[in-house]
Amino acid sequence: MVIDEVVRGSEVLDASWDAIAVSSWDGAGDSWWAALADAGVDPAWVEPWDAVDVGIVRPVPVRELLDRLLDSRPDARVMSALAGIDRTALSDDDAVTFLQVHQRVAAWWAAVGLEAIIPAAAAEPLIEEFTLLVPGSDEERRIRIADVRREELGAALRLPAATAQDHIDTARLLAGPLAATAAALAAGEITDRHVAAIVEAAGRLPGRWMRDDTERAAFTSSCADLERRVLPTAARATVSMTRAAARRAVLAIDAAGERRRRREAKCTRDVYVVDELDGISTLIARMSTEAAHAVMTAVDALAHDDRFSPPLHRRHPRRRPHPRPRDRDDR
Repeated sequence: MVIDEVVRGSEVLDASWDAIAVSSWDGAGDSWWAALADAGVDPAWVEPWDAVDVGIVRPVPVRELLDRLLDSRPDARVMSALAGIDRTALSDDDAVTFLQVHQRVAAWWAAVGLEAIIPAAAAEPLIEEFTLLVPGSDEERRIRIADVRREELGAALRLPAATAQDHIDTARLLAGPLAATAAALAAGEITDRHVAAIVEAAGRLPGRWMRDDTERAAFTSSCADLERRVLPTAARATVSMTRAAARRAVLAIDAAGERRRRREAKCTRDVYVVDELDGISTLIARMSTEAAHAVMTAVDALAHDDRFSPPLHRRHPRRRPHPRPRDRDDR
């Protein structure tokens, strides 16, 4: 399709319409939109006419345009239309709708970026071997490094190696066992933070190392069960609620594994004190969740017991108790 010319509405219909004279259009949608873009016409403002050789373009009110974009699957066209809106002139309601569309587009764009990580880092972990000389001797040692490309990716994107590896692991999971999560992200139904919560939970499922076909099959099945249980919550709720749903799902999918991990975690229990100035110290303890809440209740009660308060001439004004910390995702 070739657009011969753009004729202003005042010369064709009326002042509120623009007409595009079209020749040799074969009716293919892609050709239609491509030709409009080549002519400098924003496709979001176009309503194709029934005639084969004429398309009608009319100015669309911002409210109507935002509603259309919100109902559209996020893609480059929606992003382009969104970028063309004057954000400073939006009403309160329009600004909220704009942000909703923006969030959906951001999710789609994040999915595009994750897809590009696969060719940059390979679909499967790459293990490379290097030979090193031991200092002070002629002995040689061979070392194996998995995913050495994360160093290159991290340097290019200005990311720590660990963060780059997280991106690589996430991209591989979305391209494989968590395909439904990838589809939801690309459709703008969930955000990248929801994806992070689901990926974190998937890392606790049986067979997550996928060292053989048996583990791979077990992990793929567990991921499908995880997505079935969590994605409906992720599509309508906050990240913290999604994370809670993922934890419940892991417990239901792999109850035996959860009990084993709890037993193993007991080995990491610890407690230490940091002495600070003015007779104050900080007590930090790592213990089971049940014990931690019980200790917190007991310490809080002692803190409000006058028998354990300093003499009046040394007593500082009592501060209001801090509110219970909220999940950072709900702030």
